[in-house]
Order: sequence, then structure tokens, then C-alpha cells
Amino acid sequence: MKHYHCECCKYSSHIKTHYEKHLKTKKHKSFAEADEVTDKVDELTRLLNENDELTRLLDEKDKQLAFKDKTMKMMQDRFDRIDKLTNKQVEMMQNQIDKLMQIQIDKITNS
Repeated sequence: MKHYHCECCKYSSHIKTHYEKHLKTKKHKSFAEADEVTDKVDELTRLLNENDELTRLLDEKDKQLAFKDKTMKMMQDRFDRIDKLTNKQVEMMQNQIDKLMQIQIDKITNS
């Protein structure tokens, strides 16, 4: 014998017509609607939790990017300082070479 069971109402019957009659009752309809609402609330809660997790992950990535940007700016500043030092050193060496050349020219012309 087949068994008919309504999960939301906790109703069961071995008689199909009794089960079908139960499905048309106000009690069943109200429980079925409540189950639908509960399912929708559960789904919305799940989606909100997923959204919270995605927001947390995005915040974490934003912090990582901000740290990387700060690090890159600091490195660029250091490279700029090194470049300025290097340019000054080249300029100083060029001045020394020019002075030495002038000294040699003066020696040649004075001899």
C-alpha cells in the first residue's frame, strides 16, 4: 500500500483521495505558503552571507593593493633619489675631467 505524506503539515495517509483533499485545505495552504516564505528567507540569508564574504574579500584585496601602491611609491622615490645622486656624481666626475683636461692643456701650451 502506498503512503502519502505532506512534509510541511506532518500529515500522512494511505488513501490518495484523503491526501488530495488535505492538499486543498486552508491549513495546508497556509503551511505551504509559510514553507515557501521560509525557503525564500533562507535563500536571501545565504545570499547575504555570500555577499558579506565577498565584501570582506574585496576589502582585503583593497588593503593589499593599497600596500602595494604605497610600496611602489616608496621604491620610485628611492630610485628617483638614486638617479639624482648618480646624475650629481656624473656631473662631478665630468667637472673633474674638465679641470684635468684644462690643466693638461695649460701645461702643453705653457711648455
